[in-house]
Amino acid sequence: MKYYAYTPGTGNAGTSNNYTLEWVDDFDTLDATRWDRSEDGSVGPLCTFRGANVEVVGGELQLTITEPNPVVPTRPVTFGVDASSLPLSPTDVIYVAGSFNEWCANCHALNDDDGDLVWTTTLDLPLGQHQFQYVVNGWGGAVSQPQLGSSCDFNPCDEWTNYGVSIEEELEHAYVDLHCWNTCNLCGDLNPNSCPADLDGVNDVLMLLGEFGCSVDCTTDLDGDGVVAIGDVLDMLGMFGESRP
Repeated sequence: MKYYAYTPGTGNAGTSNNYTLEWVDDFDTLDATRWDRSEDGSVGPLCTFRGANVEVVGGELQLTITEPNPVVPTRPVTFGVDASSLPLSPTDVIYVAGSFNEWCANCHALNDDDGDLVWTTTLDLPLGQHQFQYVVNGWGGAVSQPQLGSSCDFNPCDEWTNYGVSIEEELEHAYVDLHCWNTCNLCGDLNPNSCPADLDGVNDVLMLLGEFGCSVDCTTDLDGDGVVAIGDVLDMLGMFGESRP
């Protein structure tokens, strides 16, 4: 930046040599004899007002440099809770309140469009850990939360009883555990691509991991002999590179 003084007829720059170069500042360092530094512009917690980048105020030249907010990566997160044990009325609404919405108990509603009593919603949340609870009609209604120190208490060492989810960068979509209302009991899986395996071989359906293709007819009888036995388990291990005798 260059500063010129107005010196009519006696200068060395500008129209008719009316200006004289006084100083040059390349802003390699902050010259405290020439510049004052301040950070302002914020008005309240919700909005910020700033003037033009270059202004003259009270005889001083003010330069405003605005730093952009860093881009925080987010991922879609599906929340859900099985509310089949609740005596809900047609006007009741279940909300998720958590650290991501300042524990607002009526900001993010879940829905049960298919009427299966599993209430769900999907939110875009930043990477990291988030704790939450489910509530009916706000904090004045029923609350779904784990018992202190239980297996689904996200931080069992603190005094709070919250469910939680960790969102890692490598995830494309995060799904919270689907708990029965106000318990740690799992009542299903929110992830449509999940294929849980059950190797007890008793009246169950064996579902393989999604990358192997999770179809509705992937039964435990893998070798097609009409009997569920150890051979079926060995066939499954073969899919993971293990050899059978």
